[in-house]
Amino acid sequence: MGLLNSLYEKFSVGDTPNRFTIEMGKLIRQAREEAGFSQRRLASKIYRRQAALSDMENGKMEPNASTLLSMAYHLNKPISYFFPDRFNPEINLDTLSDLEKEILINVKQLDEDNQARILAQLRALSNLENNSKG
Repeated sequence: MGLLNSLYEKFSVGDTPNRFTIEMGKLIRQAREEAGFSQRRLASKIYRRQAALSDMENGKMEPNASTLLSMAYHLNKPISYFFPDRFNPEINLDTLSDLEKEILINVKQLDEDNQARILAQLRALSNLENNSKG
């Protein structure tokens, strides 16, 4: 649950748009366009206003679970499709770079206290990099 808690704390409700909602919105738009739906048509199918769907696609609003489920059904996508890869808590080791694998191997050798310290440092570095970009 540590990664999920981290994501929740970093991208809490009310802080929109943020990187997560913007990237999720791009995926929603992409799936909608692949299915050949207009915003108005998809909004009708998922029982939302067209303006709300537009806000989701622009990262200004995060869809709730039932909306995601309905979108997944109507757009013929798994729910996981709508979660940007870098925010997905499931890690596919095949997609990691050699450097990322080495980091994980070394962190795995540390005790829990030192892992927590490393995680705090990584979060600080990530926040510093994100703040300097935006």
